Amino acid sequence: MKKNFLLLCVLLMTNLLWSQTRYGIEHISTNFSGTFPPTGWTIDAQAANWSLSQTANAGGVAPEAKMTWSPQFNAISRLVSPSIDVSGYDNLIFQFKHAIDHYSGAYTVGAATRSNGGEWHVIWSRTGTDVVETITVPVNNEDVGSSDFQVCVFFSGSSYNINDWYVDDIFLYTPYDRDLSVESIEIAPMIPQGPRDVVVKLKNVGVSSITSFDIQYMVDNGTPVSETVSGITLNSNQVYTHTFTQQWQATPGTYEITVTANNINDDGDDDDPSNNTLNKTIGVAIGGAPNLPLFEEFTSSTCPPCYSFNTSVFTPFLNSHVGQIAVIKYQMNWPGNGDPYYTAEGGLRRAYYGVNAVPDLYTGGEVTPINSAGVNAAFNNHSAKFSFFVINAFSYVSGTTVNANIEIMPYVSAQGIKLRAAIVENETTGNVSSNGETSFHYVMMKMLPNPSGTTVDLEAGVPFQISFTQDMTGTHVEEMDDLSLVVFLQNDATKEVLQSKMVDCLVADARILDFDFVEIETLGVDISAVNNNSADIFVTVAAGTDVTSVTPTITISQGASIVPQPGEDGNYAPMDFTVPIEFVVTSSDGMISNTYTTHVIFQEPVYPVTFMVSDAITEAPLEGVTITVNDEILTTDEDGKATIDLGNDNYTFSAEKEMYATAEGEFTVNGEGITVNVEMQRVEFIITFNVTDKDGEAIEGATISINDETLTTNGQGVATITLTNGEYPYEVSKDEYISVSDVVVVDNEDVDLAITLNPTGIEINKLISASIYPNPTSGHFSIVIPETTGKALVEIYSASGSLIMSNSYNLNNSEISMNIKQLQGIYLVKITLPDGNSVTKKLIVQ
Repeated sequence: MKKNFLLLCVLLMTNLLWSQTRYGIEHISTNFSGTFPPTGWTIDAQAANWSLSQTANAGGVAPEAKMTWSPQFNAISRLVSPSIDVSGYDNLIFQFKHAIDHYSGAYTVGAATRSNGGEWHVIWSRTGTDVVETITVPVNNEDVGSSDFQVCVFFSGSSYNINDWYVDDIFLYTPYDRDLSVESIEIAPMIPQGPRDVVVKLKNVGVSSITSFDIQYMVDNGTPVSETVSGITLNSNQVYTHTFTQQWQATPGTYEITVTANNINDDGDDDDPSNNTLNKTIGVAIGGAPNLPLFEEFTSSTCPPCYSFNTSVFTPFLNSHVGQIAVIKYQMNWPGNGDPYYTAEGGLRRAYYGVNAVPDLYTGGEVTPINSAGVNAAFNNHSAKFSFFVINAFSYVSGTTVNANIEIMPYVSAQGIKLRAAIVENETTGNVSSNGETSFHYVMMKMLPNPSGTTVDLEAGVPFQISFTQDMTGTHVEEMDDLSLVVFLQNDATKEVLQSKMVDCLVADARILDFDFVEIETLGVDISAVNNNSADIFVTVAAGTDVTSVTPTITISQGASIVPQPGEDGNYAPMDFTVPIEFVVTSSDGMISNTYTTHVIFQEPVYPVTFMVSDAITEAPLEGVTITVNDEILTTDEDGKATIDLGNDNYTFSAEKEMYATAEGEFTVNGEGITVNVEMQRVEFIITFNVTDKDGEAIEGATISINDETLTTNGQGVATITLTNGEYPYEVSKDEYISVSDVVVVDNEDVDLAITLNPTGIEINKLISASIYPNPTSGHFSIVIPETTGKALVEIYSASGSLIMSNSYNLNNSEISMNIKQLQGIYLVKITLPDGNSVTKKLIVQ
């Protein structure tokens, strides 16, 4: 079912009337509280689909009538009233509550009448959709006034298209002429203390319009608060909501509020004073607490849709909300052979909610849509609820037995509610079957003491305690150390969960988990593993510390006891730890006892050693240097600083950073802190090429050849390489541009190079084809530029970039003859034509 409503918990069971009011002259009424079908009622077809359900989904009080889809049929099925005599009556009203749990497809539900066993006449109908509503409809047909009158509710269509249809509180009556009914007092059964609006809903259940009335409310036997409502027109079957001007100042306690309407239309009582007064019992809480949402899923390892929902929605949700929810999963015995971990107790929970399909999910007792949006909305809604109960629980495992201790602190008095508890296994694999799931989570193994739970009467401010002991032998438990306890309070009348709690079932243990001193600083605590029921605790303190009178603080396994015991306030008195002291820890079940011996170790003094690391050339501090010393690793901060505490001794260290040579050294600590200055020599430098065209626009995709590597410029025309000190020839090229060759010198610093590439043209092509011969040369050489005349500027640079000579020459037959008188080495010859285009060639002098 896909309900979208939340029924409020009713504080006292005596308030749970199947119908709050009766209207007019009653002809037919049933609330399905007895046998089914009720006496005189019949089912004309598909009787196997109808049953009595211990639910209240239609909006009434359990039980109610239910028509389910199985066994599947495609026809009409009617729940038919006994025949009655309505001769002499010309005004009939038919009313009932219903809820549709829609599956898919089309079908019709409705109500119809007939007389003398003849044809049925539909008085109301609707097509299938998820809905919860109360239907009130007049009967205006030829059946009215018959001495052989019957009414029915019916389903028409394919039952495969519906999950369930719930029906309750069927009522056929003849209205009085003037009849105002107090329908409800719109105050929750449990509320926090403070000022509270008193809101009342009234309904005109008579024939004539109502234009005025007097109304009052009274708390217990206090002073009535009276008001007059006038100037309204409330027609037949219309509802009026009245909010009293004077609020109720609610203080903690249990109260009965009485609301009375009279002087109808300024003319005294109406035709039926019995429905003019309504009482409601309200509990006002002394406090409250956040609500922990309880998710209950009905599922099966043979159910393919369960695989889809669990793996894609529910399991990820559970993993991301650990500690924020309580969870119970009931494995069902269908489809097919069903889940191997099905239990009869899970079957009773299924019957409790009226589950007939899996997966099915309930949050706080309310049906939850099987999708991510529905699950998250349910979590948000129920997390935001205010609870008037706090549940504390502790559970431990001893062998195959689970022990559970539960305490409830009620902030409001409540009678007749149910306390339920379940042992779940956090993960199982033994029930793997056919749906594709390989593991299952929070599988219910046992209800405590059973699915019916324990009826409790709670008094505000008075703690309620209860304990359970359960032998899990014979259950489906796979690992006793993987269990959790889920506890929840539930109102059986409405199914609402009032509060929940989920805790791990701790394995009975006898360990010291933590140890410390109150008055003195401990430099370290080492608790050894238990070996043959004994263990050691080594507590390190600074040299010279006085341990003749110090107070221990000890944390032990939950539920365990310890000797020597702390005082009544849970604290130890000071002890002398100059000699070892034994503590004996015993598990909650008395089966395990371990002895811990404490030893105090006095640590030699330590002193701060501060490393200050800088660049050997720039003297700038170096951040991110990794320093290894005394088997520890330090990292310098933005100030080039790293600190460690060390005792007296001789030490070695190493300092490493990318692009720097490793620095190593020694130092000695001798009774005081010291500073170790480290200078690191940079051995690699960043060469940055910024390549643009003659207009200064960045050139992307230019190729740079240098040091046997090929670089490519990015969208900003930039390419970088890391090099050590030295001279590096390079060439920058790109299609449709003249290549540039040069030499970069790296000398203990980063280098930024601005490279301008000129586009190719006719003259450019001539320059590109220029050549130098002989090359290598001993001094004499010629420059040849094909098909070129006029002058050319020739500049010769050393490999370091120094200009050696510069002169203009006439091109004779496209050739220039020159003599260079320089030492052997590599030179760059730059040739520039009058149009500004140039080319650089490499020349080797031997």
